[in-house]
Amino acid sequence: MESLRFLVTIITFSLLHQCLARPDSLEDGVLLRNLADSYSAPLVASFLHLRIQNTIQIVEDIKNSLENLSASRQKLLVLKGKSLEALDKQLTSLQKTDYFNFHGTERVKYLIEQYILNNEIFPIEFGSEETNFKATPDNLLEQINVTSNDDLIKSTNDLISVYLEDIEEKESNEKYNELQRLTASLTKHKLKPLVNFNYTEPTAKYDHYRNYIMLDNRALQIQFVLRQFKNIIDLFYPQFENLATQSAPASSLEPVTSKVKGSVEAKDMPTSYDTTESLLLA
Repeated sequence: MESLRFLVTIITFSLLHQCLARPDSLEDGVLLRNLADSYSAPLVASFLHLRIQNTIQIVEDIKNSLENLSASRQKLLVLKGKSLEALDKQLTSLQKTDYFNFHGTERVKYLIEQYILNNEIFPIEFGSEETNFKATPDNLLEQINVTSNDDLIKSTNDLISVYLEDIEEKESNEKYNELQRLTASLTKHKLKPLVNFNYTEPTAKYDHYRNYIMLDNRALQIQFVLRQFKNIIDLFYPQFENLATQSAPASSLEPVTSKVKGSVEAKDMPTSYDTTESLLLA
């Protein structure tokens, strides 16, 4: 028994060293998935816990050591840290109840995917002064019907908030010309209804056999929000760059800005399954 425990300890430290020595998020994900396929759920859960703790520490070190971070990047780091802390709390709660000892393989794989998704949505990349988001709505669209709707809604709102922070910064930054700032203002008003979207609450009912079932139609609504989000940012960033060399008379901007605040709202936004479906199928 002691020799087996010693062997497990050696393997644990060996694999943990490999895991912590790979900062690349893609390699990190591949390694964790391989561990989940090769080792017991409790052991993998321990690796994942240490990996999350290590990443949280990296985030804190960056926040404390780098000066002159833009508001959008500060927001990115804060959201990443909070998301990782919530994930780690979920993991450690299951560890305390010995959940992984009995039926934890699928659960630990799910938590690994959540960790990988966090790295995709909130990448730690500081290569240039301008914000260059690696995460896109496509990352989240791939998670529909894979990740729980509650987690996906949170990730969607977090991602939109990061982009919104960047766009608001561009709107207020005087180094950009008037047309660029106007475009940022228009885009901001289009994004705000998405981050405040009112999703339909799941409902419970009994089927014909008196089985209790939960109806949750939010996946289609999440898909709608993400597609709208994708369309908006895919248009905004190229347009913003193209406007860098153009200008317009200041007098022409005020009427447009005042009108858009009242007109660009959550029009045609679905708040139920039926209306969402009709919009997507149109």
